[in-house]
Amino acid sequence: LGDTLEIRQELASWIRKLKPNLILAPDFQKEMNHPDHAALGLAVRAAARFARFSKILPELKTHRVEGVLHYHYPSNRLPDFLFDVSDFLEKWVQLMKCFESQLKTLDYIDRNLKAASYFGSLVGVAYAQGLSKHNPILVEDLLEVSKGTLEI
Repeated sequence: LGDTLEIRQELASWIRKLKPNLILAPDFQKEMNHPDHAALGLAVRAAARFARFSKILPELKTHRVEGVLHYHYPSNRLPDFLFDVSDFLEKWVQLMKCFESQLKTLDYIDRNLKAASYFGSLVGVAYAQGLSKHNPILVEDLLEVSKGTLEI
């Protein structure tokens, strides 16, 4: 899997058909063990733009996605913000078990849970998922944005 024009157009087609408001995609950090995940993250960003341009895939009605967020894998890089996933932990573990190929070389579930626990400890919750926008974010309430942050 690479970030190609064909993949971008295929994803844009699905975005137009499904009309999501928000898309979650892999982060495209460079130190990833799986470069195809980073390529997909970049392709999704481009596809979200493609989906709103009428001259690309003109046979399908355009759709504007409200936002694309990139979820973080365990790494040394801190995300832009954290989302409390403590209430969804059991479901998240069940979903991770669906990806058996990822579990053969290392304990993928344990690694992700440790990262989520660490992220959670930064903001006073049990588990948190790191997310990045990679674009400026309009903020109306600075207190809301700063809530829960701890100096690290």
